[in-house]
Amino acid sequence: MANPTLLVARESFIGQFGGEIVDLKGGDLIEADHPIAKKYPHLFSEPVLRFPMKPHVEQATAAPGEKRDLTFGQRMAAARAGKRGV
Repeated sequence: MANPTLLVARESFIGQFGGEIVDLKGGDLIEADHPIAKKYPHLFSEPVLRFPMKPHVEQATAAPGEKRDLTFGQRMAAARAGKRGV
């Protein structure tokens, strides 16, 4: 991953930032451009998703001969409209 926007603390540590003591726990997320991440780069790495999401690209139109089913929300709206006589 090039230029991550978030980093994760590799382990818990206490550091000094802006004259204050900062207590970070292992697994805490921080913005990659934050001064703490720049001051202690060896204590951070790119986060790894345990269950990466696969991008879902929905086909905009049905293929020839394909019938599309209504979503749950569309079925509920149709049922409500039928009860109202719309």
